[in-house]
Amino acid sequence: MHASSITLDRCRTFDLPVSRADALALLHDFIAHRLADFGTHQDAMWLGELFLSHSRLSAALNVKLISAREVVDAVVDAARDRDLPLNSVEGFIRQIVGWREFVRGLYWRLMPGYAERNALDAHRPLPDLFWTGDTDMRCLHDCTTQLLRHGYAHHIQRLMVFGNFALLAGIEPLAFHDWHMAMYVDAIDWVSLPNAFGMSQHADGGVVGTKPYIASGRYIARMSNYCKGRVPIRADARDRRRRLPVHDALLGFPRPASRTARRQPAHALSAAEPRGERSRRASADSAAGRGLPRASRSTKAVSRVTGR
Repeated sequence: MHASSITLDRCRTFDLPVSRADALALLHDFIAHRLADFGTHQDAMWLGELFLSHSRLSAALNVKLISAREVVDAVVDAARDRDLPLNSVEGFIRQIVGWREFVRGLYWRLMPGYAERNALDAHRPLPDLFWTGDTDMRCLHDCTTQLLRHGYAHHIQRLMVFGNFALLAGIEPLAFHDWHMAMYVDAIDWVSLPNAFGMSQHADGGVVGTKPYIASGRYIARMSNYCKGRVPIRADARDRRRRLPVHDALLGFPRPASRTARRQPAHALSAAEPRGERSRRASADSAAGRGLPRASRSTKAVSRVTGR
């Protein structure tokens, strides 16, 4: 879809809070209609269901239209009045006063040097599909299209689709953070950097998490319906040409040093490239690969996707 069409469509459907009254209304709407199911569905991803049971309060919180204290107090009051499920109440509050405050403290304690880390020596450029959604991988296509339209994706889409792919592909972590800052309406540096750069890409070497946050395509298949039906790329496909590339990349993780990865040829085109473009470049890619160093499983899988 052309960018101008997306912009016009976004204006017609814009529904984010722009005032304190809007933010309070969104909070009350979440508590009344979605909080009870939040715990059960918070990690789910589903085609056509953009927001599921999420509050979408992050932008309002980050620009201070509403305070974390107000949000938590309102949720606790509702839980007492309505006997809401513990997994929904605890799961939501933990994200506000647990994780959000943790990354805030981490940012102010460790910056500015924190942003200079690159523990996994990842240097690949961000592929174009992160800006366009132009890929046969339905998970990345759907999440990117949603992001272009609404400036929003929930935490599992960010971590286990975008972040998982970027980590396994060896994308430059600061470039991934910069993309995150450009794309999300709730992106504030102190929030984004520890999450996108630290937790998602493990660029800090274990400050946020003790080990890289990665998973095979089966996690995506289990938590979503992206791979259901007739799709060109599936998480459970036996044929590696149709299999979600994170499977093969995961088998080769940790990937080789970046200087080795940069020498690898652009192998046959990618699960993430449109099929027409893939066939056009396949013969050239094959010829370019003769005589070059053997890539690990991780590098080969990444090359299928990025064309690099």
